[in-house]
Amino acid sequence: MQSTEQDSREILNLMLREKSLFRAREYLRAGRSVNLFGLSDPAKLWYAAALQKESSRPLVLVVADEARVRIAEEELNEIVAADKKDFPPVLTFRARELTLYDARAASREEEIYRLATLDSIRRQHFSFLVVSAEALLQKLIRPERLAQFGLEFRTGMRIEPEELERKLSLAAYERVGRVERPGYYARRGDIIDIYPAKINDRTATADPCLRLSFFDIEIDEIKRFDPESQRSADMLDTARIPPAREWLLPAEEREELARKVLAYTKNTVVEARRRNLDRDTIAKLERMGNNDAERIANGIFFPAQDRWMPLIEETPASLHDYLEAADPLYLLDEYSEVKAVMQQSQAGFHMRLQSLIESAEAPAVAHALQISAHEVTEILEGDETCLSLGRLPMDDNKITEAERLDVDCRVADRYRGRNDQMAADLSEYVEAGGKAFMFADSDDRREKLISFATEYDLATVEISDLRLPKGFILPGAGLFLLGTEDIFGVKKARTMRRRRSKREVFYQDLTPGSYVVHEEHGIGRYEGTETIRTSDGARDYLHISYADGDLHVAVDQFDLLSPYVHIGEGKAKLSRLGGTEWTRQKARARDSIKKLATDLVALYAERRARRGHAFATDTIWQEEFEALFPYEETEDQLIALEEIKADMESTRIMDRLICGDVGFGKTELAFRAMFKAVADGFQAVLLAPTTILCKQHYENLRERLQDFPVTLREMSRFVPEKERRQTVADLKKGTVDIVVGTHRLLSQDVEFKKMGLLVVDEEQRFGVDHKEIIKAKHPTVDVLSLTATPIPRTLHMSLSGIRDISLLEEGPEDRRAVQTTVIEYDEKLVIDAIRREHARRGQVFYLFNRARSIDR
Repeated sequence: MQSTEQDSREILNLMLREKSLFRAREYLRAGRSVNLFGLSDPAKLWYAAALQKESSRPLVLVVADEARVRIAEEELNEIVAADKKDFPPVLTFRARELTLYDARAASREEEIYRLATLDSIRRQHFSFLVVSAEALLQKLIRPERLAQFGLEFRTGMRIEPEELERKLSLAAYERVGRVERPGYYARRGDIIDIYPAKINDRTATADPCLRLSFFDIEIDEIKRFDPESQRSADMLDTARIPPAREWLLPAEEREELARKVLAYTKNTVVEARRRNLDRDTIAKLERMGNNDAERIANGIFFPAQDRWMPLIEETPASLHDYLEAADPLYLLDEYSEVKAVMQQSQAGFHMRLQSLIESAEAPAVAHALQISAHEVTEILEGDETCLSLGRLPMDDNKITEAERLDVDCRVADRYRGRNDQMAADLSEYVEAGGKAFMFADSDDRREKLISFATEYDLATVEISDLRLPKGFILPGAGLFLLGTEDIFGVKKARTMRRRRSKREVFYQDLTPGSYVVHEEHGIGRYEGTETIRTSDGARDYLHISYADGDLHVAVDQFDLLSPYVHIGEGKAKLSRLGGTEWTRQKARARDSIKKLATDLVALYAERRARRGHAFATDTIWQEEFEALFPYEETEDQLIALEEIKADMESTRIMDRLICGDVGFGKTELAFRAMFKAVADGFQAVLLAPTTILCKQHYENLRERLQDFPVTLREMSRFVPEKERRQTVADLKKGTVDIVVGTHRLLSQDVEFKKMGLLVVDEEQRFGVDHKEIIKAKHPTVDVLSLTATPIPRTLHMSLSGIRDISLLEEGPEDRRAVQTTVIEYDEKLVIDAIRREHARRGQVFYLFNRARSIDR
């Protein structure tokens, strides 16, 4: 059995044995562009990796949209996992959302990451770059200006801390009390913390923050540190950080730009008067130009500064300018789609901009923010060696005057549940002299595939831990790859992420003035963090003040502190460092806890006097049902699932509350619990507060259950009366396994033959009497309640132990934070936002608060 690195290398070597792929490589070596048709999407990425590995030449993969960027990044990273280098093998460069309208909010983190990526490209520290079509159109800060504002540090470097702060400010880093996000820095005495997007070409997920310790004017130490726990990690000799904003200007250039803006505005106003535009429009033009010029001159950053970029850089750069020195090989993935997206994006941008120009919200000079799509294609086809990768040989899907090659490549079949057919196809291919690989991606799936290979006598088939969803068949190379989706039906990557401890959360939320409790000295007030230098060197201490003095606690002894929770009105009373009062308070609290515990034991004894049904342990069907979940479970989800199953498999009646934000996975836990109940011969009920939510749950559950012998019904006003009556009759007979419904399920005529589980979604929207109706009819039924906003009564019952509670505090891994901007209603802003989203082929939902006047 080979390692993933060996599997990857073997597949890459076999790829180049295919005749057309070998010939394409030779043409590219000779500097001739190639149109290669026939490769599937997964095969394109394997071939790209093979070309890069064989030539060691940087490779730029141009794809149509952001979704393809993400997929290509994930799969290329997995394919080249064996390539151990000091910089990341795969970089991505996405389009930045240009801000033309003053009320727009902008994402700093994406901008900072782009700058860090540009810095890596400028220094030729990359092997793969995946670029979206729209990103090729955008004009950029020139490489020399980017280098001018980047900062480098080394141990022993002499620089005044104040001078370093000045340079950080010039590079657009903002000073805060404690750094928690990219683009900020903090200073505490002789220590400066900086949070860039990358350091030494490591991504932001690898503790990129820098902690510089000074001895007078010399950098004594450079360390990485975790921004969540604020604790230092490994030492560094040198470090480099890029600037934090794309358009940067020293003071003298700011004044020059302000003059240019005023001059441009003056000329625009003269032209507007010549065209007899109305006074309001002319006044808005003057106001926009004068306000922007004033902010620029005073060094005040504003997102809409993008609209004046053509005046900042007379000859701005393109991504091609950054890549030119690296002499990369360009791969164009579905060239016709890339060109179409560039044209659509450009048309959408100019339509938005023209609307803003007509309403005096943006200057006409902003047209120069993009390179024309035609110019980009001319650069690619005229100046570079390119490989166009397309499925079909259409005229608009190829480079003009390039060699054409075709390859026989087939998409792998989807075998989920068809083991006999999968075994037959693998045997046939292996017997013909081919090499077959099956991707497992996890230990449990590896064990299943080993059992499968043993059962069907497929000893020569390689079972790999590579986490790739889709495979392909390449007869000319003798390759047969089956991905996880081909075998199991869904992509299932189980990479556990580090979760912040409660103590780290406490440290992160700690601010001067917060009350804390020291294990030995009692209640104190946190005053801040200080650096104290002793003969052993400089150390960080937490300054805690007490009623009769101060205490300094070393940061590495932070475990001695805990948050103080104040009950009632008035301020907390600080403890004294001396005396026995704190000892007496702890003794009284200990006695009170003992009494509470005694009361709770009595309460639990009463609740547990009645015994419920102990459901059986998980079946194979349960595992298959859970494997259909197309996302990676969060750690909180897995913990909550264990708690739910433990409740259901015991004789104690379950009454558990699942509390978590929208999109954190509460419904998936409910689906799994319902399937578990049905697998043991019981009926399950999902109660939803609205018909829309009921329909949504029904459709999702129907899709998940389509391959299982489970009878599912819906009960709401969307369902015809005849079908509702039939469902009521079938529930009583026991022929319906799962029913999803609204308040209709609480009617007196609805009876269940063998109910085992009740799930109440958004339980805060049901009254107490509603929730108790089914419990009264079925006193031993297990109950699972879901909520994002628990009502006080429910929360009190959960926290006091009368009900169990599971918290989902961790969001999905790829979930991006929502950017929310609260502003006065502006119709032009709404139109601009909709046009911008339409241009990027996204979706728009417009929420209106009155149905009666929604069409006006």
